[in-house]
Amino acid sequence: MFRLADVARTIDPENSAALLTDLRNWFARGVLIWTVDPAEGVDPDQPALKPGSPGLLSRHRVIQAAITAHLVRLGVPPKDAAFAGGSFSDFSTPPRLPGMLFPRGETVLAVWRRGAGPFERRVLNVDPRESPRDLSFRVAGGGSLPLALITINCGDLLRSLEPLIGPSPAYPV
Repeated sequence: MFRLADVARTIDPENSAALLTDLRNWFARGVLIWTVDPAEGVDPDQPALKPGSPGLLSRHRVIQAAITAHLVRLGVPPKDAAFAGGSFSDFSTPPRLPGMLFPRGETVLAVWRRGAGPFERRVLNVDPRESPRDLSFRVAGGGSLPLALITINCGDLLRSLEPLIGPSPAYPV
């Protein structure tokens, strides 16, 4: 379990005070939600038991908070950013488990928007040789290609969080 202040320092050491304020606001506004009754494969969080005591985040919530912070810095609204982050941290895409990388290839979280519509997101298992245009075709799914596509390399993100959350667990053999 991880304290919010430690999470903020790990995600953005240079701006951890501002990020800590954002994280507290996101939890207070329901942008990020404490998981107390987790689904299969997702660890529970421990909300503060009384005012002034720290709440503790699970590994899954730390990952979601990191993705949310990165996407917000790129201009994605917090609610959409948190929803996209939860796509990786809390949901699986077989054979990938929640908050884990695909067993082979690169694991990429793609976020895009078509016009003024809602932000869309998808966790992709990509070949490292795929171009951004290839990814655009994959997320289009037969529709129009997005003009802009934000991608987060989930392996790089998890490595950046290792000082706090440790290495990713291995898949059962």
